[in-house]
Amino acid sequence: MDNVNGWLCIREGFREEDEDTKLLEEIVERIRSKIDSIDVVNEYYDLRSANGEFYLQILIDHNRLSDRPYEFLEWIIKIAPGSFGLIYFLDTRYSDNHYKVLRVAKGEITEFEDPFLSPQNPTIEE
Repeated sequence: MDNVNGWLCIREGFREEDEDTKLLEEIVERIRSKIDSIDVVNEYYDLRSANGEFYLQILIDHNRLSDRPYEFLEWIIKIAPGSFGLIYFLDTRYSDNHYKVLRVAKGEITEFEDPFLSPQNPTIEE
């Protein structure tokens, strides 16, 4: 099984105090619209507000992962480059025993080896 699980804080810029509230609201509406257009079984995107910040949670579990989650993240950092967060994924096209971590920060997505849940066997499975 391939899966993706993570979160992003949605920001339009790199400094919270300089953020354009109207632009951020427009970005959030664009993200909500995009989420509404995704009609895929076992793929969940939840965008919520908490204490004045907007957070996107992602949960995906498929037999084979498509490029859609990666393309979605790339789209988000184009429209909201100040967004940041961590996304864990297991994509058996590349490895069936090691999770990867995507760090989203300052308009870039950087991939890291996961030190906490990998190798999946024997760390979490036998």
